[in-house]
Amino acid sequence: MKKIKILIAIFLVGVLNFSCSGDDDGGGMDNLSVVGTWEVLSGTNFENAVNFVFKSDNTFAILYQDELGFRDVQSGNYSDNTDSSQLTMQFFIATLVNYNLEGDQLNLNFSDGETVTLRRTQDNPEANWITNLTILQEGNAPWTEDSDIAWNGTHILLGNGYEVEDIGLINPETLELDDVITTTESAFAVEVEKSNFADRYIFKSDNGFSKYMFYTEDTETYVGESTDLGPWINGIASVGNSDVWVSSGNNNALYLHDYASDLIEKTIDLGDRSADGLDYQDGFLYVCSQGNLYKCDVSGSDIIITDTYGLPG
Repeated sequence: MKKIKILIAIFLVGVLNFSCSGDDDGGGMDNLSVVGTWEVLSGTNFENAVNFVFKSDNTFAILYQDELGFRDVQSGNYSDNTDSSQLTMQFFIATLVNYNLEGDQLNLNFSDGETVTLRRTQDNPEANWITNLTILQEGNAPWTEDSDIAWNGTHILLGNGYEVEDIGLINPETLELDDVITTTESAFAVEVEKSNFADRYIFKSDNGFSKYMFYTEDTETYVGESTDLGPWINGIASVGNSDVWVSSGNNNALYLHDYASDLIEKTIDLGDRSADGLDYQDGFLYVCSQGNLYKCDVSGSDIIITDTYGLPG
């Protein structure tokens, strides 16, 4: 995924011109047009790209899926200059890429010598690639920096990253700050223990630390801290009254940790991907990463992505 980030950073808002080279005898206007869905056959300039989709409304999408099953989409606008046989796409830097279209095969020849080969397909994977969630309510939330949230049954708990040490109690109707839970150190990630105990734990991590801490919810008493789980714990998800899932930003890993015995029960390597906020519901781990929300089956030794969700815009 690192190469995707680099390409997005380099290209996302400028102009990319595709100039036509060679004759095309694909037969018929449909075969002479790039409009449609293209399967990526080879090339590394768009690592983990699965499909290019050029639409008749002059928008495009590039669909990505890494080896673990995490999906992403890069989208933008393009225009077709038929006189010069060029496409103009919106990216950061103007890059001229020669292409030749022969039947159902499209070759993109980049200036660095790399060729990306595409094949036209009748499939339409974009429709089900990412499911957009419906926004039920919007408002001005009382935070400004990176933050993590959890739910205690009545309020949204706010861990406000670098901003403050206290954990905010947010009214779910008004999104106003009703109260705070006073702790020590900043609350970079925050979670409430899923249990029926009279005094549940609240878990939190500090900026850059490799351990998470737990406090009693009602008495706000410090109880202890976990074993080393990797720096920058970005997410904590309670499974029950003894286990939590933890994500380490530096290690790009997920850990299932038994805080009753302080043992790591399971480790899942995420490769180049960093997981941010986490939640665990109804047997599935929900992972927030790179702007999407992933529903994950982590019952086995590997992670299985069952659904990918996004928000409009």
